[in-house]
Amino acid sequence: MFQNKGLVITLLLLLTVLLFPQKQLNAQGLLYRKISVEAHHLPLENVLDRIGQKCGFSFSYNSSIVPRDSLISLSVSNQTIKDILDMLFAGRFEYKEAAGFIILRYAPLRLSLITDKVESNRGVYRISGFVIDDRTGEKIAKASVYEKKLLRSALTEADGSFEMKINTRNHSIALTVSKELYRDTTVLILSSVDVNSDGSTRDDPDHASGEGASVAERTAIGRLLVSYKQKIQELNVPGFIAESPVQASITPGLSSHGMLSGQVINKFSINIFGGYTAGVEGVEAGGLFNINKKYAKGVQAAGIFNLVGMSVVGVQAAGIYNGVLDSVQGVQAGGIANFVIKDFAGVQAGGIVNFVRGEFSGVQAGGLLNFDLGSVKGIQAAGLMNISGNHTAGLQVAGLMNAAGQNMAGMQVSGTLNIAGGDMRGAQIGVVNFARHQKGFQFGLLNVADTSSGASVGLINIVRKNGLHSVSVSSNEMFTWNLLIKTGTPKFYTIIHGARNMGGWGFGKQYQLSNRLFLSPELVGLYLYQGSWDYTNTITRFNMNLTCKVHKLLSVFAGPSVNVLYSDQDKKVDGYSLITERIKMSRSSKNDKLYHWIGWSAGISVTPFTK
Repeated sequence: MFQNKGLVITLLLLLTVLLFPQKQLNAQGLLYRKISVEAHHLPLENVLDRIGQKCGFSFSYNSSIVPRDSLISLSVSNQTIKDILDMLFAGRFEYKEAAGFIILRYAPLRLSLITDKVESNRGVYRISGFVIDDRTGEKIAKASVYEKKLLRSALTEADGSFEMKINTRNHSIALTVSKELYRDTTVLILSSVDVNSDGSTRDDPDHASGEGASVAERTAIGRLLVSYKQKIQELNVPGFIAESPVQASITPGLSSHGMLSGQVINKFSINIFGGYTAGVEGVEAGGLFNINKKYAKGVQAAGIFNLVGMSVVGVQAAGIYNGVLDSVQGVQAGGIANFVIKDFAGVQAGGIVNFVRGEFSGVQAGGLLNFDLGSVKGIQAAGLMNISGNHTAGLQVAGLMNAAGQNMAGMQVSGTLNIAGGDMRGAQIGVVNFARHQKGFQFGLLNVADTSSGASVGLINIVRKNGLHSVSVSSNEMFTWNLLIKTGTPKFYTIIHGARNMGGWGFGKQYQLSNRLFLSPELVGLYLYQGSWDYTNTITRFNMNLTCKVHKLLSVFAGPSVNVLYSDQDKKVDGYSLITERIKMSRSSKNDKLYHWIGWSAGISVTPFTK
């Protein structure tokens, strides 16, 4: 029994040695890890990278303050990272730890928090005091005094004084004072009203975050709606982020978290008019607006707008506008507009416009406009136009115009214009279609491409570099004079055929037999007018022409044709003759309105076949 008891005690001691010291070590963190560094005339940025690579972390700092390009010579052995940083920065910076990062904060000055009154009555603390500069003794205005765990804060007045009321059952309160350009100082207030000032710079690693002011706060909307005191808090305590299950606010300055609302991530956030928080991991609802300094994960809904400084994962819905200054994964629905500064993956629906500056994948639906500066994979549908600044893979549908800045793989359908700035692999359907390199299918009145290895079907097809463009004058068994316009490529070209009282459209292909000889099978549909539109007279004509190129700009051609006529006109109109009387043809035994015959054509073509 005693042996078992001893074994249990031994195991407990072993666990204590293995676990507790490790926790303490983590509390000390990376700053107290000892390393050796050798550097000879290297930029400071490279020296910091070396230190980070040795210990598996990165430095975070304001590049406009840290002299990254200054040359450093350093030779240290078995020194803590904190000591090395003190050597590099001459003690003018403060160091804070976050997950995988050491944050460098410029803080050459020191301050002290002095309490002149601490009253405690049934868990209610009333604390007042002032903050001074350690070196000059000057009282510091607009310094942030806050309790990290209880999320209570105050700003010092012009005379450096502050006053706070804190409800807690704890036997101690840790007040931290922060001010831009000053090192953080924490004092511990015990229930016995003893005050210990140690000037430490401890931060709870779970509450640390990256440095720098909120991007959302720097927008025009953020500057307008975030209170002045909250902006001061942001400058003073940029690295402090806490978590809370619930927060409620009337406006950004009237919150259950007080002036620290911008430093708290909430599970549930309800904002009567509007709120300003560090983020949400759950549900956030605002009567008018929500402003999140960092991110939103879950559902965020507002009557007018949502603004998030970093990323959104989930659903974001607003009556007018959703703005995300980083990336989105999920659904974004705005009554008027949605704006994302980086990448988007999911569904984006805007009553008027959607804008994504980075890469987009998913479905983008805008009442008027979808605009993406990066690549698009998926579907863009808009009432007026879709614009993709880079490569596009998928479908673009718009009432007016579709444009892909680079390659397009998929389909563009518009009421007027389609543009592909690079390769077009797929289909373009519109009145006017343009592709840099057409490798698919174009269908429209006017099709334009620099080069083409696909097919363009339209009234006019212009291929600038390897196209076929010719104007021909010919005769055939029906009419002495015919005008033909052929545009496209030798692999596939379209034909506009016109003659007196006859016109039509067709297509053909050119086979090269030798340097000068070409064989061109062509299929053309024609309508013949014989004095009245009350009758139908259509001709389907298949030509097999042999073309000889006699000069760079001149060719001659001739060949037989097979013709099929459908005509329900059996009466002459004054001034017009019936084609059935002018040409010898055979009537079909099954349909007395169908005729067929063998014809011919010959003519001259001008302009080169290819450019």
